Parts: sequence; C-alpha cells; structure tokens
Amino acid sequence: MIARLQQRVWLRLILLLGGTLIAVSTVLLLLVVGFYTNRLRAEQEHAASQVGSLLHAALENAMLKRDIPGLTAIVTGLGQQPSIDRVMILNPAREIRFASDPALIGQILPPDAAPARGSSRSEVAVPNREACRSCHGEVTEHPLNGTLVVDYDDHGLFRQALTGALGLVLLGGLATLAASVALAFGLRRIVVRPVAELARAADAMASGDLSARVAPRGRDEIAALGHSFNRMAGHIETSQAELIRAERMSQSLIDAIPDGIRVIGPDFRIRRANAAYAAQVGLPLDQIVGQFCHRSSHGRDTPCPWTMVTCPVAEMKQTARRLTFRDQHRRPDGSAMAVEVSAAPMDGLVVEAIRDLDEQVRVSQTERLSEIGLLATGVAHEIHNPLSSIALTLSTLNRDLAQDRTDRALQYLDLIRAEIDKSLQITDSLLRLGSPASGEPQLIDLAPAIGAVTRLLDFQAQTMQVRIEIDIPADLRVLIADSDLRMAVTNLVLNAFHAMPEGGLLTLSARRAGERVELAITDTGLGIAPENLQNIFMPFWSRRADRSSGRGLGLAITRAIAERAHASLSVQSTLGQGSRFTLSFPDPDHAHVP
Repeated sequence: MIARLQQRVWLRLILLLGGTLIAVSTVLLLLVVGFYTNRLRAEQEHAASQVGSLLHAALENAMLKRDIPGLTAIVTGLGQQPSIDRVMILNPAREIRFASDPALIGQILPPDAAPARGSSRSEVAVPNREACRSCHGEVTEHPLNGTLVVDYDDHGLFRQALTGALGLVLLGGLATLAASVALAFGLRRIVVRPVAELARAADAMASGDLSARVAPRGRDEIAALGHSFNRMAGHIETSQAELIRAERMSQSLIDAIPDGIRVIGPDFRIRRANAAYAAQVGLPLDQIVGQFCHRSSHGRDTPCPWTMVTCPVAEMKQTARRLTFRDQHRRPDGSAMAVEVSAAPMDGLVVEAIRDLDEQVRVSQTERLSEIGLLATGVAHEIHNPLSSIALTLSTLNRDLAQDRTDRALQYLDLIRAEIDKSLQITDSLLRLGSPASGEPQLIDLAPAIGAVTRLLDFQAQTMQVRIEIDIPADLRVLIADSDLRMAVTNLVLNAFHAMPEGGLLTLSARRAGERVELAITDTGLGIAPENLQNIFMPFWSRRADRSSGRGLGLAITRAIAERAHASLSVQSTLGQGSRFTLSFPDPDHAHVP
C-alpha cells in the first residue's frame, strides 16, 4: 500500500512537472515568436528606410542625369533581393513608371491597395526640388515628383523569427527539463520519501503497532512534522498503556467482588463481567463478553418478556432508577439457581450485581455450624467439669447415706449447689450472647461481662495455645445493651485467635481516658498489612492469618454495634508484632455526661 502511494505521488509529480513544462514552453514560444517577429519587422522597416533613402539618392542622381537605363537597372536589381518582393516608382498620379516586374508598368496603384499576402509595403515620397524643376515644373505647383514603393517578403522574416524562437524555446525547454528532473529528485528526497515513511508509520499504528516511529532528517518542515508524529505516537502509546492498566485495574476490582457482576448495553449484549459471574455461568470471560444477557443467564434466544418478568435493561429505558429483585438463572448443568439481582444505570448501560442465594445460604450455614460447633465445644467442656463433680459427689453422697453417714451430707449438697451455679453462669452467658439487643442500653459492669465472655472461649483458647489475661478495674461501666457488648467482644477475641495461628498472648484491658472508657483487645499475632487496614471493616472482606474461611462480617458488625452505643472502634497494628483494637465508650459515670 505504501509503495503504491509512493508511486502515485511520484507519477502525479512527474505529470504536474511535465504539464507545467509543456504549458510554459507553449506560452514562451508564442511570446518569443511574436517578439522576434516584431523586432525583425522593426529592423526591416529601419533597413527599408535606409535602403529607401539610398535608393532615393541613387534614383534622384540617375533622374538628374536622365539615365533611364541605369534607373531601370537599379529598380530591377533591387527587386531581385531575397527579402524584397517588388520595387515600384510611381508618378504623382500613382501610375507605375518603373518596376522590378515590367508587367506592372503603366498600371495605377491605388493608395489603399494592399501588398501581396505575406508581404509588407514601404512607401517613400520623392519631393520636387529646384534641380528637378526643368522636368517636373515648379515646386509650388508640383511638390511631389513621385513615390518609391517597396514590397518586402515577410515569409522569410517569419521563418527566421520562428527558427530563432524555436531555438530559444528548445534551449529553455532543455534547461527547464533539467531543472524539473533535479527538482523531482529533490522533492523525492525531501518530500516524497519522508511522507512515504510517515504513511508507513501511520499505517503500522493503524494496524496496532503503537511503537512505530519515523527517523526525521534535517531541520525543515517535513522533519518537524516527523518529530510531531513521533511525539503524537508516544502520547498515543502512553495513553493506550494507561487505558490497558486502567482496564486491568477495573477488572481486578470487579473480580474482587464476591457477587457476580455484569455490565449490559442497550442492545442486551454483555460489555463487562467479573470472575464471580464467570463461575456462576461456567464460562471464561472472553466467551461471556459480547454474548446476549438473556442467553448467558436464562438460556434464551430472545430477550426476556419484560411484561411478565423484571428486565433491568427494559426498566432502565423507562426510568433511570435502581432496583433489586429476585430471579432464577441457569447453572452450567441447566439447573435453576436462585439469585438476588441489584441493578443500576450507568451512562446508558446497566450494571447488575448477582448474588447466588443458594450458595450464600450454604456458606452461611456452614460457617454458622462451624462457629456454633466451636462455641458448643467450649461450653460443653466448661459444663462437663461441674457435671462430673456433681456426679462424683452424688455417688459419694449415696454411699454415705446407705451407710447412715449423714454427717457430711450438707457439705456434699453445698458442693453440688456450687457446681450447679457454675453451670448456670455458663448457660446464662451463652443465653445473653445469643439474645437480641434490647431497645434501651443498660449500665454494664465491664469486668464481670468480659469475664463471662472469656469463660465461654476458654476451651478454644487452650486448643489454640492462646493465653488470656484480663486487666479491668472493677469500677468501670459502659452504657450498652448486654448482648451487644458480649457480641462485640466475642468477635474481637475470635479475630485475635485467628491472628495467632501459632498461639500467643491475648490481653483485655480497660481504663478511663478523660470522658471516655477505653476497652482494648491486644494480641501478639502476625499483624495487619498497612494496605489492608482500610479494608478490614468492609463487609465480606476477610484475610485471616490462619488461612481459615470467614464471612468477613465480624468487624463490620462490631463497628455497627459500637456506633449504636455512641462508641468508636479503632485499630493499631504492626506486621509481625500484633494488633490492638480499641472500643472507646462515653463514660457514663463522668460528671459532665448528660
């Protein structure tokens, strides 16, 4: 393509120069022929004037001598000259008395008679003089003796002018041709080749090679154009790289979302999708993008009937509002999948977030069973010891009563009562943890409430080799629902357990800080990376150090509980050293607290 373009430019340049040369040569030929013709005619007239003067003198001399044969010889000889057609001498009545052509003698030459075609005429009047009075009379009566008429042959004059003009035009044409060839080669080097190189680079960029550049030579306008092209190409390449990075970043962002995401155009075709949606439909992303949405999720060849079911694309064409609804999509095996779809408009497109309700229920149920199992294991362990003591004491009491040894029966009953009270405390703590929040907050003593929570988790702490220390003064109280406090502390303690996969020390401490009561949960775990600190309170975001799975809701729920109690939740963490989560409550015992 570039070679054809270069050939076309070269051919057009040659045709332009050739046409210009022909046109200039033609105009120059006409101008030179006319110029030379006029110049030669002027010279001829000047020569004719001089010849006429000489002839006039010769004729006058011959006439004065009455040398008629000599006059005739002069006229005849002059008429035989190559550039002279004929010579005539007229009397005052314009009768031809002498002529180079004898056949003309005696004829009358009218004043308006034109010379023969291709000839020009010169007439010289011969005035009467005193010396001529004897033959021609008085000067006053006959002022004119006659007229000398010379007809010049212009054919030779035109041929001479044409020959000279053609020579000049030929020389000029050769000079112009040489200049044109030199100009053409110069233009080819200066213009055609650089332009062809620019065209090749532009064609390469159009084909996707954004690294294409030109090599400008010199400092002229074409070289400046080449430098501008290179700068433009560099900007385009940089912009393209930035677009690719932005595309990858946006894809990574939506891939990090656990719900299926797809972006649909007004033509019902999928423009973007994330990894979660690809997993839902069982297809790679490159096969999803460009597919019809109804084909991808519902297995239909035509759009869903929007008058019978909710179609976000059809809804967004009617009104630009967000909507959430439940639907059934098709799994790769053809089975139905219950989903919750949240849709919103965006610049003429529709963005859908698709949550697999079946998977959500399954994961939530599995995690809840796991958490309940861990909690139940700890509770069972805590209750097992008192029950074992009660069983052993009852066996001893039965044996003593059978032997009528009743002196220690009351001691056994006191021991049984104490173990039963311990079991009741454990079950009470469990009930309080699982009870819904009351409408009104309560004044809760921190020390016993925190102790009750840690007792429920003692067995899990022992299993994970975590040592728990509590440093809470007895006079510290906070205003919060009892179940909310227990849930918040449980979430923070469990997070600390997961942060210490190799075991460690967990410290729960509290103190007054001005008008606040601060409860700190400090672990000696692996810590949190600085780039993750801003994400740990986001729902469904989970990065447990022990690699266990989680819903990513514990810290989000704890922050919500803190806000409900007009408290705040903050964190400080150092990689490799541990983390410190602080719940800061208004001090209900402070004098200025309303």
